[in-house]
Amino acid sequence: MSTETPANWYPDPQRPGYQRYWDGIAWTDNRIPDPTPPGVAGTAVRPQSAIGRWAIVLSVIGLGCWPVLIFMTTFRDTIPVMDTWVSPAVGAVLLDAAALVNVLCVWRWRERSTLNILAAALTTPIALFITLFVVGEGLGGA
Repeated sequence: MSTETPANWYPDPQRPGYQRYWDGIAWTDNRIPDPTPPGVAGTAVRPQSAIGRWAIVLSVIGLGCWPVLIFMTTFRDTIPVMDTWVSPAVGAVLLDAAALVNVLCVWRWRERSTLNILAAALTTPIALFITLFVVGEGLGGA
C-alpha cells in the first residue's frame, strides 16, 4: 500500500489564501487563489458579534442564578423575601430573557455560532418549563 500523497491542489504552505499544485513528487510553481471563501468552511465556535456574546452572558446569568437562588432560600429567616414568589420570579425572568435573546440571535440576527445554538437549545426548554412552573405555582397559591 502506497503512502504517497496524490497529485492535486493543496493549501499553499508558504502563502495562506492560495492553493499550490503538488505533482505527487514535489511542489510546482503553479498557484491559484483558494476557492473556499473565509467563514464558509464551518460554523464558528464562539460568537462573532457583540449581541452573540451578550446572549451567551445572559445564558450564563440566567442558568447560573438558579443555584444561587436555591442556596439563598436557606436564609428564609434573615431574608424574608426568599420565602415568597419573588425569588423564583426573578430567576424565571432572567432565564426567559436569555432564551429570547438566544433565539433571536440564531434566527433573526443569524449569529449561528456553536455556543449560541447550544445556549438557545438549553435555555429555551428550561425557560419554558420554569416559567410555566413558576406561573402555575403562583396561580395555585403555593
